[in-house]
Amino acid sequence: MPAFDIQELRQTMEAYKRNWATEFADYEEATWPLMFVSTQAGWLLKKEGGIPRVRKEQLLRWRMISLPVSEDLLSLSWLAMEEKNHARGRTNFVWEDTLPITAVDWNALSKGKSLSDLHSHLGASSDAFNIRWIYWMNNRTFKPKRDSQRKREIGMEHAAIAAVIRYQLFEICNGNGVEQKMKDDILESFKDGVVWQLLVDNGYGKINSAKQNSLKPNVGQVEHWDYAIIDELGSDESQKSSPYMLHVGERYIMYEYLRRLYKGEQTAKDTAEFFYLYILIKCSYRKLFLQTNEQIGLSNYQEYEGANKQGIDHMGEARKRYALQTAIGERGKNYVESRISWQWDKNGGKSPVPNIYIEKSLFGNKEGDREKLLKRVRLVVSYRKSDFPHDDKSNGLKTLTDTYEEILQRILRNKALQDIEFSIVGIDFTGSDEKARPEVYAQLVRYVRRHQRLSLKQLTYHAGEDFYDLLDGIRAIHEVLKYLKWDEHCRIGHALALATKPERYYELRGWNVIATRQVMLDNLVWFIEMCSVVGYRIGKVQEKEIEDKIKSLYEEIGYTEDFDLRKYTDSMRLRGDHPMGAGRAEGLSLFAQTALDDDAALDALRRDAVVSTMFREYYGDKKTREEGEKLAFWKMPRAIVGGVSRIQKQLLQEIGRKRIAIETCPTSNYMIGYFEKYIDLPLFTFVEQLPDNAISINTDDKGIIATSIENEYALIAAAMEKSRKYKGKIDETMTRLVKDARKSRFDVQ
Repeated sequence: MPAFDIQELRQTMEAYKRNWATEFADYEEATWPLMFVSTQAGWLLKKEGGIPRVRKEQLLRWRMISLPVSEDLLSLSWLAMEEKNHARGRTNFVWEDTLPITAVDWNALSKGKSLSDLHSHLGASSDAFNIRWIYWMNNRTFKPKRDSQRKREIGMEHAAIAAVIRYQLFEICNGNGVEQKMKDDILESFKDGVVWQLLVDNGYGKINSAKQNSLKPNVGQVEHWDYAIIDELGSDESQKSSPYMLHVGERYIMYEYLRRLYKGEQTAKDTAEFFYLYILIKCSYRKLFLQTNEQIGLSNYQEYEGANKQGIDHMGEARKRYALQTAIGERGKNYVESRISWQWDKNGGKSPVPNIYIEKSLFGNKEGDREKLLKRVRLVVSYRKSDFPHDDKSNGLKTLTDTYEEILQRILRNKALQDIEFSIVGIDFTGSDEKARPEVYAQLVRYVRRHQRLSLKQLTYHAGEDFYDLLDGIRAIHEVLKYLKWDEHCRIGHALALATKPERYYELRGWNVIATRQVMLDNLVWFIEMCSVVGYRIGKVQEKEIEDKIKSLYEEIGYTEDFDLRKYTDSMRLRGDHPMGAGRAEGLSLFAQTALDDDAALDALRRDAVVSTMFREYYGDKKTREEGEKLAFWKMPRAIVGGVSRIQKQLLQEIGRKRIAIETCPTSNYMIGYFEKYIDLPLFTFVEQLPDNAISINTDDKGIIATSIENEYALIAAAMEKSRKYKGKIDETMTRLVKDARKSRFDVQ
């Protein structure tokens, strides 16, 4: 609640405590926060078939409340209160890691249609935290890991204490007590390292013994996954083989302990503070692996991706199987196109391509699992700027051609695959993730399109997602059209910059712009040119102010030619060329042919000495590059807003004419972008202004943002239901989005 100061928050908490003293008079004060969690969840949830579901009218509120603390804490606390007087507690805890909503009349969801997730990153689609947490609670392999992005240690000492507490909670769930000394040692361990060591050694000794008696989930090669999965929790064979069986032990402990606490059992009441401590520790680690806040910017998002890679790769291929099985759904009806990386090793050679030849553990033991995955999952190779060999001579170009040749050859084999191979259906280029301009990939795009045996047209590009400045994001989308020649076969991922309101964006920043000198220079030059293209006239005073800034940046960077705005604009038009040109790529006929942009109008610019010098210095001069990387600060003239809006409209129209599909990722876009509500997302602008384009809903990194493809559709439908603008249009819009996503799928070549 950032709008309130600390005094207001203290007064609010005092008011809550006074209310709780009456409402929860029969319970110990230490349990009041847990009781409050239960009562709040009761407003938001409903049981259907004995399983918790989110009330559809409460979905947006549920998302806001549950994200910081987890859905399980809320739902299990509520179930425990609802069922506290049952003679026996429940044994079925197999449900999705993101709860579905109650029965709805939204066509796309209520009729159980197949949904298509076309923008999904395999590495970040497995449960980013809960699976890791359960492993930590069962295995003492804690080693502090250096998080390079935050420059701090992710220490595991508190997680080890949580593991000790968890085992004691497990004992209480099974009707056993806890010694007073154990409770004293837990508190003392926070101050005394010797006590901590003895406590943890003893605790993990008991945990290891308990694991030998646990039930083995029938999910691939996982054995004795969690000591808390006891026999009665796996009596149903169909549940036992569900990927969500991995969560059953943790859910059982939380539910059964709280049920006993709410029922008034003395042992539970005596240890309520330790359960509360366990939850606090768990939530603190959870925030390292899931994005649980709404800070603006992709760099914040990437910190969570970086943290997600920290820790123990304890399940290997089985984690990837979990990601894919949960993506297609337990009935295997959804369709997924998942990004995988084509990686390079440290010596510059290509490492084996992951997830092409799949380990058998990825499929599980349930009959039909293998066939479902192979039928419902396709792979898109994600190629990054950092994957490029850092060699500017012909052997570097040869490495690139070899790499793309291998990708294309692998795609050519799609229709003759073995039964443990997935089909590759396209190539994905990352842009804003690595500050890579579309120009970087221009030659490679031309190469794959002109390949003799396979002209690959199914390409997608992350553009306009994150940017130094809104102009920068819009320019990136324009460059995808200009340098990469995107057409109806291609897709653009995110494109947030096209529908971000410029006035609100710049007002939030106080009209301040921070970017590298080179990026700011290019953004302003591009803006002047595009205003001319779209017929927008900037006021003379503001235009001179912008041009003066352009000249100043140009000179600070150190270009050798006298400044000429027209010449510099022309040099930018050449950036789709490879800086080495075609003549120096001997023996690489096809690659040499694709070195230059095939726009004939550029030939005259290549012969212009001033233009070509500017082009070469931009790419190849070390001093120019170093000076261009230095940061620049500027106050943007307010007069640009009209021009930015006009350019956005023009580019939307061009994308509409070309029938380019757009991949939206609602929750990811909401967290990364400059939007206050789901209804403000660019998705709705695209739906309204691009009636003939395929607009799809996708998950992006579902494991990091705690979502599912069903949840993404539901959030959008819930946002529409709260908007008068979409009254009576929800069913129509949802049906279109489902069809558009299916239409956007890349075909098997």
